[in-house]
Amino acid sequence: MKKIKPCPFCGEEAEIKYSDRYYWIECEGCHARTNDFCIDDYERGMAETQKLTTKSWNKREMSELQKYIKLRILEIALNSVGHKGYVSDTISTMANCVEGWFKDFEAK
Repeated sequence: MKKIKPCPFCGEEAEIKYSDRYYWIECEGCHARTNDFCIDDYERGMAETQKLTTKSWNKREMSELQKYIKLRILEIALNSVGHKGYVSDTISTMANCVEGWFKDFEAK
């Protein structure tokens, strides 16, 4: 099996997890994770599902939600350029907005 890359968000190690018939990879630091991959008795077994899960983690494809949040964070960062605030103010603003972004995204 291919080696699991470190987390793209925090750099910590990630490991493959298993529950019932599902596999996923989760970061030990920030708990970012892949989608669940189900073992299908007819098409793929445990080894193939582990490979698929690892490939997904290592490929670094962003979900639609991740893309949406990344764009919103970039928007806030760009809007704060030139203002006489501190970086901590921008980070605080971003943190306060995340919950609303999830609601906005789910409504679409």
